[in-house]
Amino acid sequence: PQRDVVLSIKPVYSEKILTGEKTVELRRRFPVAAPHGAIAYIYSSSPVKAMVGTASIRDVLRLPVEQIWTEFENSACIERPLFDKYFEGLEYGYAIVFDDMKSFSRPLPLDELREKFGFEPPQSFLYAKQDLRKALQNEPSSVSH
Repeated sequence: PQRDVVLSIKPVYSEKILTGEKTVELRRRFPVAAPHGAIAYIYSSSPVKAMVGTASIRDVLRLPVEQIWTEFENSACIERPLFDKYFEGLEYGYAIVFDDMKSFSRPLPLDELREKFGFEPPQSFLYAKQDLRKALQNEPSSVSH
């Protein structure tokens, strides 16, 4: 089975992913084994608290933190002080490269996700359960670009 993931992302960043402005998500930890072509379900964290769309994972790169900044400064849409604070104390980090970003025609609120799927938003990421994947595959979406 495909190992699709649910990513919790702050609203300021999830909006930029779905408009196509942000094409790289940064993480302190992430399974490099997430396969090329897996789907990342974008959960926009508080105050939005809703599943807002999907992106296809083109690549997952484990790189030295300084190299992540050099290569992805613009496509990660983050300012240097926030970047430094986020990766503080780490030598390596992860860059998740997205393409094919799509917004759901309506965000799916957390209470609905809990009720239908027993969904709890992850701190960072979790593997998407099959029933959730199946339901979200059928969500009408719009391609952002």
